[in-house]
Amino acid sequence: MPIFIQSDIEAHIALRDTDKSLEGTAKDLVYLQKDRSDESIETEIAIPDTYDNLTHNFKRIKEILIVLTNELAATREMNIH
Repeated sequence: MPIFIQSDIEAHIALRDTDKSLEGTAKDLVYLQKDRSDESIETEIAIPDTYDNLTHNFKRIKEILIVLTNELAATREMNIH
């Protein structure tokens, strides 16, 4: 999983599960991301066959999209409260 996707997922989970204010948590995550990007010297390049390993099973894709939608809805609901 590329680092930007992994860190986005981690950020969403952190925002969802925090007891602190969302603004404070968001600032902490920004500093963490900056530290990670400063430390990283690797660059990954996508090659043309990157997506060949993706599932072509439409039922599985639908399940993945439902889980993602539910997570986003839960995050939004937590942000409202």
